[in-house]
Amino acid sequence: MPNKRQGTFEITSEQLTVEIGICGEPGQYAGPRFDWTGFVHQVKLNKGGHTFCVPESFIPGEGTGGAGLCNEFISDLPVGYDEAKPGGQFPKIGIGKLTRLDERGYINGTAYPVEPCPIKIESGEDFARFIAEPVICNGYAFAYEKTLSVQGTELKIEYKLSNIGDKPIHTLEYVHNFVAIDGNSIGPGCQLRLPLEIANRPGYEPSPILTKDIRTAGDRIEWDAVTGTFYAQYRAADGTVPFYWELTDERSGAGMREKGSEPVWHYSLWGQSHVVSLEAFVRVDVLPGGTKSWSRTYEFFELER
Repeated sequence: MPNKRQGTFEITSEQLTVEIGICGEPGQYAGPRFDWTGFVHQVKLNKGGHTFCVPESFIPGEGTGGAGLCNEFISDLPVGYDEAKPGGQFPKIGIGKLTRLDERGYINGTAYPVEPCPIKIESGEDFARFIAEPVICNGYAFAYEKTLSVQGTELKIEYKLSNIGDKPIHTLEYVHNFVAIDGNSIGPGCQLRLPLEIANRPGYEPSPILTKDIRTAGDRIEWDAVTGTFYAQYRAADGTVPFYWELTDERSGAGMREKGSEPVWHYSLWGQSHVVSLEAFVRVDVLPGGTKSWSRTYEFFELER
């Protein structure tokens, strides 16, 4: 397994270099929020040397520790939290077991103590497979596997979750996508496209600060100079929309897009002046004895001039 720097390794194709962190190792992510498997720090498009990933914050110790392409099994539907008593444990997919602290409901960003499950890594030049040891907790039990592979200009992430316990699993999964093309600030020249007409549609819920920094037209979102944090969501009437989005930056002459095997439950858009994150949430429902597999595919490209 080739090392780029402490706690990381790379997978490559002729056109992409993908740096992956080994969570829990010194200097790497070890928190209770994001999945510890397949934590992508950086993607480089070898032609042109374009980069796409940035940290949530450049200030040490600020924020959640997120960076690049890191996914989470969403805290709005925490598996097993309600059954756990204060001081007891509950499972979190891709991490292991967390400890409930008090009687309050699950609060995203709380530093719940982590008991990580052992994770086996198999890798080659163009792939990395993360196999988490089964987690068993309060009647929940699951086996989880994630495979990252690169081919040409594409990075594919494949998930497999098997329910080997007695209770059903109902949650959402998303990738936070902390991105900024070539490290450029978010502003004029950036454009985000979604597979839906955004302007004046029910369910699109921009915050006041977002409307100050953003312009929407049809399926496009563009930015003025960003002065704070922006956030919005889009939810289809039936709970699903097509899985596709594309971000381009005219200043760099590069872009990226993501598509998935599942319909999207909802999109969330979050960002600040140095980072934008379009998050596509998918439903993950697995009955006892069942297995669910799904995938996300990213493509990285130069713009035609």
